[in-house]
Amino acid sequence: MKAKQQEIAEVESLPDKQSFDDFETDSKFSVSEGPEIHGLNAHDLNTKPLKVDFEITRGGSPQLCLLILTESPKPEKVILKYEGITQEFVVSWNDWGWAPISLLKEYDIHARVSFEIAPSEEQSHMKIAKAYLRYQNITKTD
Repeated sequence: MKAKQQEIAEVESLPDKQSFDDFETDSKFSVSEGPEIHGLNAHDLNTKPLKVDFEITRGGSPQLCLLILTESPKPEKVILKYEGITQEFVVSWNDWGWAPISLLKEYDIHARVSFEIAPSEEQSHMKIAKAYLRYQNITKTD
């Protein structure tokens, strides 16, 4: 406050806005422990892979969405492994953003799938805050 100003009321500060768009889905995982980065607890992929299990709540080909960032000036690849399948996704952003990875397998309802999320390089700057399983209404054609 400056000279001759008078405080009228004291209020609690407003919470910071989310730096990412959230969306509704049945299956959500949030990192609960770890360093806070840009307002979210994060798992550092440089220390060890992140392992997440999800139950499939709808049939078809789901999409695993990772809320991820890299603190590297150059893009890094994240590796997703599940049931003998390996997929890669390039992460090139330095703030929280979604990496949507469409799974290469269709699942029946109530199947349980274990995912391992790891960096492709030995030294990584990637952090993960959330993993969601999203179901899309996609029809396959010939």
